[in-house]
Formats: sequence, C-alpha cells, structure tokens
Amino acid sequence: MATFAALLFAVLCIVCLTDAHVFTEDERELFKNIHFEQLPQDLKLALMKKERSSESGWCCISEKPLMAIQHSKIVSQTTKRTMSVNVGYKKCGFGGWKRCGTYAVRYQNIVTYSKAYYEVPDKSKCAEKDLKCCNGNILIAGNCMELSVAIKYKETLKALKDQNRLDLVG
Repeated sequence: MATFAALLFAVLCIVCLTDAHVFTEDERELFKNIHFEQLPQDLKLALMKKERSSESGWCCISEKPLMAIQHSKIVSQTTKRTMSVNVGYKKCGFGGWKRCGTYAVRYQNIVTYSKAYYEVPDKSKCAEKDLKCCNGNILIAGNCMELSVAIKYKETLKALKDQNRLDLVG
C-alpha cells in the first residue's frame, strides 16, 4: 500500500510539473503582453465567458483565490459595404430611343455596437501589487486562464507572433 501511495504521489508530481512547464518564460511573457483586441475571436470568447464557480483565476500572494466581478463595455466593429449606385442615364436600345441607367460602385462604412463582458478580480480583498494568477493558470492579455484551456491556443498565438501580427503592451 505504501508503494502504491508513493507511486501515485510521484505521478501527480510529474503531472503538476509538466503542466507548469508547458509554457516557456518567453511564451508566458508574450502571452501576458498581448493586446486583448489582437487575440483570435475564439480565445477572446474563452477568456470572457470562462465557466467557473466563484473564482476568477486570480489569487493574492497568499494563494487565496479571489472572487470575480463581471464588468461590461461597449465594443464597436466597422464593416465596409459595397453598393452599386445609379449615377445617371445614357441612351441605349434600338436607335438610342431608350434610357438605361449607369451605375458606379460606392463603399459605405457601417458601425455596429455590441456589449462585451469581462471579469476582474475583486481587488478590495488584496492589494494590486499582490495579485497574481493562481496555480494552474496563466496570464493572457491581462486575464488569468486555466493552463489546460490555454494549451489549445499556444500554437495559434505563437503563429501570430511569428507573422509579426502582434503589438505587445509595454
């Protein structure tokens, strides 16, 4: 029984260490400093709609989990619409007795607004300088995310970096 317990403990330690070192320090620094707006849409949604009980993924240095407070903001998105517009008439048909419309392409910017939700830790329980991501979480664009979820986006974020499509904070 003692050997089984020792073996189980060793396996759990290896699993914990593997999770902790899935991301290199350079990758952690990159993910921490990405602007939220540059993240792929599915990652933004995963960060904004995290399913959790009462914890925000943030801890005080004492490792005491903090509650999350949900905030909202208005987000705008601009799309360009292409239209064909009648700009005049010309003679057409047999002998030029008919009038036919002449058309040109015009572009119109359309702005749509939506509400986005995000969560922040309840900072009344911990000083700003003492905030950190809890064990098993990683900081991505100012949000703590579980490592198991963040691993799915690791290659996508590295590809964006390699294509020089990321502006970093700081």
